[in-house]
Amino acid sequence: MKKKIKKLLLPNYNEIKFLRELKKKEIKEIEKKYNLSTFFIFKRKFKNFVVQILNKFNLLRLFKFSLPRSLETVHAKYEKISGLYIKLHKNINELKFIAINEKNKIIECKGLIRPYYGTCLKRLYKFFNLNSILEVGAGELVTLDDFLKKIKKKPKKVGAIDISLKRLLVGKSFFNKKNKKIDLLARADASQLPFPDNSFDMVYTVHVIEQVPQLFMKILKELVRVSSNIVILIEPSYEFGSNSSKKNIFKKGYTRIKDSHFKRLNYKLIYRDILEFRYYINGSEIVVLKKNKNTKNKDKTEFICPITHENLFKKGNYLSNKNKTINFQIKNSISMLCPEDRI
Repeated sequence: MKKKIKKLLLPNYNEIKFLRELKKKEIKEIEKKYNLSTFFIFKRKFKNFVVQILNKFNLLRLFKFSLPRSLETVHAKYEKISGLYIKLHKNINELKFIAINEKNKIIECKGLIRPYYGTCLKRLYKFFNLNSILEVGAGELVTLDDFLKKIKKKPKKVGAIDISLKRLLVGKSFFNKKNKKIDLLARADASQLPFPDNSFDMVYTVHVIEQVPQLFMKILKELVRVSSNIVILIEPSYEFGSNSSKKNIFKKGYTRIKDSHFKRLNYKLIYRDILEFRYYINGSEIVVLKKNKNTKNKDKTEFICPITHENLFKKGNYLSNKNKTINFQIKNSISMLCPEDRI
């Protein structure tokens, strides 16, 4: 199984525009940018230790500290930059990036790495013979677009969620111009997904969980809960990354994935390794999880309350529970299903 999956993840150089291999001097110059002083490392580790202790005893507010990379700060950041990914998508032929390929050569390429992610997802989708997908942290839907356009037969059900309404609105407009439609589109918290158990054959993230390390396990459990078969994580790798990549992840406070994260849960870890083609800095690994018992959701319920898990039913521009005591608004065909959206 592992050998087959590894082969599926090899890059397609027909879609990757190779420009040149970097010289040793150029690589050293890049690595210099990511050097961290001993003082910085000590200060960061000490601060993280203090924050964790304060958080354990619910004293963060008293000392005016906040958890690093809280959902609130990440939400504000992405609301502010909404539209950026569409802009990059439109100017893809003018962009360049530095990558490492399967032969460990450091190369300069034209465009963006995203089409490669789309190819990996498409190949795994076909390999496991799946029929429905959910992208968690879909942002402006550009990764989903790259994925879907490579699948000949449209999935039976396509879902996408993100914490940023502004980004979803930009993505929805982007899809509308292409005459594409998403079956289930919602503003939602990845750690409290508004879907019934076993709703999608394939649930995946691409550079999403890196942003909220404190929520990693909660998000992972939710991804598994709403999946009926396969969960895929494409996230920056601390364990398998280069020294410069590790320093970058440490400096930014990104999630550091460990094997211990995948123990005692309702799935089997069938693949975890560095991606065969990845950014030189912040290079990603891919994790493929298979649910122990593949049980598809036979209930036609599309959404549930992220707080109580009660079924929600569409009533005009609202989603409500049976007794109408729980209500969530629908704005521009986007279901507002974060816990704080409840009205």
